[in-house]
Amino acid sequence: MFPHVADTLGALQAKGLPLGLVTNKPTPFVAPLLEALDIAKYFSVVIGGDDVQKQKTASGPAVTGG
Repeated sequence: MFPHVADTLGALQAKGLPLGLVTNKPTPFVAPLLEALDIAKYFSVVIGGDDVQKQKTASGPAVTGG
């Protein structure tokens, strides 16, 4: 993880901004990774590559959540 990412996520959350994560990683691998990095608490929704028909190079997952 890049420096200051956790601090930035915390600052955004403190401002009341809802945060979501879209990744091509399969969902079962995402939660443990976010927990290990101690950043899972910042995301209200996580969409993995196996949750959508078209992966994130398509705009659908990022724009509509699916």
